[in-house]
Amino acid sequence: MLDFAIRKSETAIGRAAFMLVLAAIAVLGLVWLSIAAAGWLLLVVSPPAAAAITGVTFIGISAVAYFVSRTERTASDAKSEALAGNDLKTEDMISRATRIAERMAPDAPMAALSFALLAGLASVSLPAALNPFLNKILDDVDKTSEVRIDN
Repeated sequence: MLDFAIRKSETAIGRAAFMLVLAAIAVLGLVWLSIAAAGWLLLVVSPPAAAAITGVTFIGISAVAYFVSRTERTASDAKSEALAGNDLKTEDMISRATRIAERMAPDAPMAALSFALLAGLASVSLPAALNPFLNKILDDVDKTSEVRIDN
C-alpha cells in the first residue's frame, strides 16, 4: 500500500518528502521500541547489559532482514529475467485489444472504450498465469466482432 502511495505521488519532491516522513516515523518507532525493550530488560539485568542485549538484538534483526531481503531480491531478479519473454505477450495482448476496440468503435464507442480500458487493466494487473485465459477471451471477442462486421 505504501509502495503504491509512493509511486503515485504527483512529483519527485512529493515522493522524496513522503519517504523522509516515513523514514522519520520508522526511526522514531525503533527508538521507542528499543527504549521499551531496554526498560524491560532493566528489570532483569544491569543497565549496561540491558543496553548491550538490546543493541545486539536490533543489529541481529537488521542483519536477518537484510539477508532475507537480499535473497528475495535475487530470486525476484531471476524470476523477472525468466519471465522477460512475457512482456512481448503482454504487448501483443494490448495491441490485439486495441485493434478489436478500434473495430468496435464505430458501432459502440462506449463499449470499445470500456473494452480497451479493461483489457489494458487486465494485462497489467493480472498475473502472467492468466495470460492464456485473457488470450482466449480476446480470441472469442475477435471472432464475434468479425461475425458482426461481416453481417
